Amino acid sequence: MQYVRRRIIISDERGKRLRTTAHRGRLTASLFFIIPGLIALGYVIETLTAVSRGEEDLPAFEDWGNLLVLGLKSFVVNIAYTIVPTLIMFVSLIVALSGASSTDTSGLGIVGTVGVLTGLLLSLPLMYIIPAAYTNLGRTGKMGSAFDFGTLKPVVTSKKYFVSALFSLFIFMAVSILLTIVSIVTFGLGYLFFPFVVFWVYLAGCYMFGLAFGETTQNRPSHPPETNATFVDRDI
Repeated sequence: MQYVRRRIIISDERGKRLRTTAHRGRLTASLFFIIPGLIALGYVIETLTAVSRGEEDLPAFEDWGNLLVLGLKSFVVNIAYTIVPTLIMFVSLIVALSGASSTDTSGLGIVGTVGVLTGLLLSLPLMYIIPAAYTNLGRTGKMGSAFDFGTLKPVVTSKKYFVSALFSLFIFMAVSILLTIVSIVTFGLGYLFFPFVVFWVYLAGCYMFGLAFGETTQNRPSHPPETNATFVDRDI
C-alpha cells in the first residue's frame, strides 16, 4: 500500500514538473515571436523618422538593441492611444455574449453590439493619428513627443497626410485581397507569406506618412520668440 502511494506521489511530482516545463517552453517560444515583432516595429519607427528628415535610403537593419527599445516605446504609445476603445470593445463584447446566452429579452446583446461599434468608431481616428505619433517619437526619441499635439495637429490635418492614409489603406486592402486569392488557389500556402507582405506594405505606407510629416513640419511658419526686453538706442 505504501508502495502504491509512493508511486502516486512520484507520478504527481513528475506531472507538475512536466507542466512547469511545458509552461516555460510556451513562454520561451512566445518570446521568439514577441521580440522580433518589437524589433520590426522599431525598424518601422526608424523608417518613418528617416523619411521625415528627407533621407532617400532606407535605414540599415542593424543595432537590434536600439530597435528593440524603440519598438517597446512605440508599443507603450500604442497602448496609451488605444486602451480606451479597446476596453470599451472588450467589455461590450462580454455584455453582448452574455445577452446572447441569456434566455430573457433584456437587450444586453443590443447594448453590447452598440458598445463594440462605438469602440471601433473611436479607434479609427486614433489609428489615423498613430503614424504621426510614431514619427515624432522617432525624431526625438522621447515618448512624450508622441503626445505633442501642438506638433501633431498640423500634420494630421494636412491634405498630404490624409491622402497618404487613404492610399495606404487602399494598398493594404488590395494586397490582402490578392494574397487571399493566391492562398485559396495554393490551398493556404499563400498565407505563409502574409507577415512578410504586410511588413513591406506597411513600410510603403510609412514612406508616405513620413514624407507628409516632413513636408508639413518644414512648411510651418517659424515665429520669433516673444520677449519683454526693451531696446533703447543710446549715444555714448
